[in-house]
Amino acid sequence: MKRLVLTMFAAVLVLSTMTLNAQTPDRKIKSIKLSPDVEKMYREQLSSMQSKSQNSLQSNGMQRVYPVKKLTEKDIEVLMNNSGTQRKHEILPSLKDALPTVKPLEKKTSNLQGEISNPPSNIRFPGEFEESQAVLVSIPSVALTRIGTFKGEEYNMWVEVFASSQYLAYFNVPPGYAIFIPYLYGLSEDPNEAYTVEHDKYLYAVNLGIFTNNNTGEIDTTIAHIWTNLINSIQQECTVWIRISNINDSTTVKDYMQKVNMPLKNYEFFSDGNGEDAFWARDWGPLGFYYGDQGKLAFVDAEYYPGRLFDDEFSKYLLNKKGYDYYNLPVHLEGGNIMGDGYKYITYSDVVYNNNSTNQGQIIYDASQQKWMQKQFTPLSKTQLDSKMKAAFGAEDVIVPQHLQYDGGTGHIDLYLKQFDEESMLITDMPSKYSKLTDYKIIQKNRDMLASKKTAFGTKYRFLNAPLPRLDNGEMPTSNDSLYSKDPRSYLNGVIVNKSYIYPCFSKKGEANYNYELEVQKTLKELLPGYKLCPIDARYLSPQGGAIHCITMQIPADHPITMRHKPVRDNISLTNSVAITVELVSNYDADNIALFWRKPSSSTWATVQLTADGKIYTGAIEGNFSENDTVQYYVAARKNNTIKKCLPYTAPDGYYTFYFGNTSIDQLYNYEPTSSSIASIYPNPATNAINVIFEVNNPGNINIEIFNSLGQVVNTPIQNKYFEKGVFTIDVANLNLPDGNYFIRMNSLTNNSMSSFVIMNK
Repeated sequence: MKRLVLTMFAAVLVLSTMTLNAQTPDRKIKSIKLSPDVEKMYREQLSSMQSKSQNSLQSNGMQRVYPVKKLTEKDIEVLMNNSGTQRKHEILPSLKDALPTVKPLEKKTSNLQGEISNPPSNIRFPGEFEESQAVLVSIPSVALTRIGTFKGEEYNMWVEVFASSQYLAYFNVPPGYAIFIPYLYGLSEDPNEAYTVEHDKYLYAVNLGIFTNNNTGEIDTTIAHIWTNLINSIQQECTVWIRISNINDSTTVKDYMQKVNMPLKNYEFFSDGNGEDAFWARDWGPLGFYYGDQGKLAFVDAEYYPGRLFDDEFSKYLLNKKGYDYYNLPVHLEGGNIMGDGYKYITYSDVVYNNNSTNQGQIIYDASQQKWMQKQFTPLSKTQLDSKMKAAFGAEDVIVPQHLQYDGGTGHIDLYLKQFDEESMLITDMPSKYSKLTDYKIIQKNRDMLASKKTAFGTKYRFLNAPLPRLDNGEMPTSNDSLYSKDPRSYLNGVIVNKSYIYPCFSKKGEANYNYELEVQKTLKELLPGYKLCPIDARYLSPQGGAIHCITMQIPADHPITMRHKPVRDNISLTNSVAITVELVSNYDADNIALFWRKPSSSTWATVQLTADGKIYTGAIEGNFSENDTVQYYVAARKNNTIKKCLPYTAPDGYYTFYFGNTSIDQLYNYEPTSSSIASIYPNPATNAINVIFEVNNPGNINIEIFNSLGQVVNTPIQNKYFEKGVFTIDVANLNLPDGNYFIRMNSLTNNSMSSFVIMNK
């Protein structure tokens, strides 16, 4: 269940004024010349390569190579499109059987390198909602070589060559080379004929719309739109780290960004020379954590799944270049399938257990034997894997939701779930019309499981409902499981970058779906107060099982000011003094913490200086409050009364909100209750306590009673209490009931609702 490695055949194969049809190898090959205008354009775009490519193909370092096995028509199809449009990853045909295995040699040239056997103290894996110093992206690129003459015929064209590690492993060709298969261009009748091309004889070129679409002759701007807008949105908030396969392409990127009026101004380029296997930076990128008393930044480098060595090795190259320490974590893990709250939990779907159940390790190249080999990997049981993950990321516990069945083939959580602070989960809201779908049931099950957990603050999670994307025509999808496998769209597959949320959208102005997505943007703005919303049309990516989150990786801030604060929000009892407590976890550039608050009717913020007792700061919001008053507030770490860091991070545009009086206890934003009824009981079976979630459709008095199988009332959690419209949760503790079946009944003015649960004390 992996993300797709994209080759660029569909868009950029042959850069010429005519198409060479690979399906008709018997056609007469003629000399094909570029027109003067096209020749001039490509000479300008690829000038760094031209000086090296004026000779014939054979004189440019090409040597005959024989594949591991004879290529079949199916093999050609695999090489051309890598088995379709899904992100599922399979090792190329017969590769895993053909490769010998080798025990890995751990390199220890950094303070923390090696497997985590004795983790350092105070590891803290930050949430994605915390401060970032940079975001890593990898621009898609293609490897090209120029054909002058081939088998006595003259040509003047650029062709793509295979240069990713899995193709080189399939042909047992060392890194530094690429593979040219003339059959794919109609230059040979033999699909088994293949050649190597030396690294300095071919060029990696970024695909930013500078290439002609082979099918239409038009410029392909799909990739350009996504990556240029993404890079530009990131650099407004922090540095964008840009991975390119050829360092000379930095000029192309800068020129193109300038051309589209988004000049680079906050960036750094990286190129390790090997090239790229895929652009899914989230999956192979390094995962940052803090450790020690000083909160030093270091990284976890997990095993990327077998077959993509160049991507797997890039994190090590990047971290060594930047001088950061890191751990090698012997777990097959993709970054799209891990999420943290900063203090207590790490969350990943159960697909990770299957990914670590075999002995297939990363494919590497053994230079001494001049062979591609597969490292041995020690399979992990569920208990072993959870233990390694908790140790690696400093977590008290793990949360493991069930993976979706129709999510594009990844099993990753980042398509339907995102944590926006320690207590808040943004989750895809599938309307009840989809209640019979497999993934609807899984999402509801996962939601109930999360609702049973206590957050790092000992509270219940707040669920923020994200709308379900629509089709291009603006209509809701039909009730069909397979639709979500073909195009698993989600507004949650975005990246939080400080004060911005950069997320995928699925329309452009003037299209049928556009007005709906304007309403979605309003909803997201209400759910995520203070965030700058940056939608990017990601329809090119979503059918591949990923979007904006999948092509980015946040790099946590170095030496940040870190505050820990349990927000006061939703409804509280009426009082004239609301206590506020903040812990200063790490302090690098602050000497005090202040509290700022106001009522919504006020345009100014009242300031309260918090009192320090070691790392704990306390104060209060005080006023002459009345029922149904609303208060907005935020806290700020300051130095010499200059604000350095706020909670929430988006303050003062974003803030915490609480109310006096009876309002929704556990508000599910953007959710309209359809009845007054019991929604969920957990845990079930229970021992001495349960939590009940119930919905109120019409405001009014509510009664909730628990009775046994004989009809006798044994507990009355709520008696004739008035509730506004909303979704609420109550904890019923100290039940002290014998084992057996029990019923819970909710009475309202408009409806009676019944549910059941089991008490099992042993």
